[in-house]
Amino acid sequence: MTGVRGKGLIAGLVIKDKPAGDIVTALRVKGILLCVAGPDVVRLLPPLVVGKEHIDEVIDALDEFLGT
Repeated sequence: MTGVRGKGLIAGLVIKDKPAGDIVTALRVKGILLCVAGPDVVRLLPPLVVGKEHIDEVIDALDEFLGT
């Protein structure tokens, strides 16, 4: 990941190593819904009532997929 942009809970993760669509597809299999916001940007749009355990789940899944 090369950067993060956005405000509040709405964030775009700029990822240069892998296509954004591949990340969205891989995490959808795990039950995590993300959006593509360009060829190298994955958009996070969590609900306002998101819990820490859900945020941790997304971070862990991204770490696992990206190999960080």
